[in-house]
Amino acid sequence: MGTNVLGIHPVIDIPSHEGVGFEARIDRRKQSRTTLLLLTAKLICDGIEYACLVRDISSAGVKLELFHFLPESKQYYIEFKDGNRHSIDFVWISGNMCGFQFSYMLDTDSVIDVIRHRL
Repeated sequence: MGTNVLGIHPVIDIPSHEGVGFEARIDRRKQSRTTLLLLTAKLICDGIEYACLVRDISSAGVKLELFHFLPESKQYYIEFKDGNRHSIDFVWISGNMCGFQFSYMLDTDSVIDVIRHRL
């Protein structure tokens, strides 16, 4: 692959697929994720709780589907059905989907087991 007039290597264009979102793009995250559809949780910021759905989770972060605007906050938490809160940091947003990174590595197997047994 050659360079363009500015001497910059062109970006490789990944073909888009209609109806396909982030999942179709090249995934460079190191942690394996568990895809969880329709798992309810609470996004907490500034003492206010917002209902959301967990779309996937890894030991490093979580992808949430929101039903409201994402409030601006210095600190976010996620609370699962087991009642435990976990500190999370905002990473990205696209439409009503957003990604957060856990402030520490989370043992997702334990969290998922507890959540599934409480459903």
